[in-house]
Amino acid sequence: MIWLAFVALQFVMVYRMYRHAKAENMWSWSGFAFSIAFALFEVVLVTVPAYLLRNNTWWMWRVYALCWVVAAVNFIFFIRVMRRWKIGSPATVAAAQAPREGSRE
Repeated sequence: MIWLAFVALQFVMVYRMYRHAKAENMWSWSGFAFSIAFALFEVVLVTVPAYLLRNNTWWMWRVYALCWVVAAVNFIFFIRVMRRWKIGSPATVAAAQAPREGSRE
């Protein structure tokens, strides 16, 4: 039953971050969709091997540990990508359209 508290806490954190991003004018639906897709991928990556290999204990723990390592590395990658996420940002669109110094245009 404690997992329900963690799910509720997750919803509270998402809502707080949404309000903060909205107030800072940094909200992006594409970033939100990417975050949801990432979260679903992480859940599948960790739960499917545990479900499929539950009867073979010798393989289960090795594969399960590998899946957690892959999930952790994927999470680090996700953080790096989201820090540079620029799609939908008005500042980025204007910066992309402005000619750069030293360009031949």
